[in-house]
Amino acid sequence: DSGAGDIGENGVGLKQGCATLSDLSFVLVKNGQDGFVELGIVAESLQRAEGCYLPAFQFTISDDDDDTNQSLKDQMTTLFSQPKHRKVAKCIKQYGSAMEGDTSNMEKGIDRLLKHFDSVLNFFNNQFVFAVILDNISYGNPNDKTRKAADPIRDLREAIPRTYLHIPPSFDFRIGNSRAGREKIIFHYWPQRLVELSSFTVTVNENVPWYDPQAHVGTYKLRVFLGFDRFR
Repeated sequence: DSGAGDIGENGVGLKQGCATLSDLSFVLVKNGQDGFVELGIVAESLQRAEGCYLPAFQFTISDDDDDTNQSLKDQMTTLFSQPKHRKVAKCIKQYGSAMEGDTSNMEKGIDRLLKHFDSVLNFFNNQFVFAVILDNISYGNPNDKTRKAADPIRDLREAIPRTYLHIPPSFDFRIGNSRAGREKIIFHYWPQRLVELSSFTVTVNENVPWYDPQAHVGTYKLRVFLGFDRFR
């Protein structure tokens, strides 16, 4: 099992983005009250010619645990100490080396991941949290003298509202380098830009034409936005 289906949803967008920006990325997920958190790894060093390998792991959490971090640390240490996970352990050691200069250290790598898990578990009391950690980002063209200093956080803040139109104001989406600097993104780029913006919902049946009396059976709803771009 390559694990490719465990990281991201329907497609390769997340994996491709991680691989483009970094040789080592971690995906952390909290899904409601399932009683566990998940850790996925996108690493260049784990890939082989015979196929893609994107491992994902689950770690149990409990409201009864006095020290959730210690429980997670014990589980991760036990799991990644197993010989079959030695290549994954090497990735975590690499992540820990930033805390120890040139010395790889799995314990330091796990400690860094635990800080991210702590943020995920306590992210504004949200039950569903998804975090992507990119190590040693390679971004922008250093030879382009006309370009501003590479700033992926700034570029994300500008690009994401232009990519999505249907996100309601109540959706809490933040981008930043730290908890104090996580700026909330409001998806108002298109609503402010499009004139006479309208929204309507249609039902779609993949197998039956819309005019057929049975077209409503087995349908799904498609939300459509329509407006005139005043800058074109």
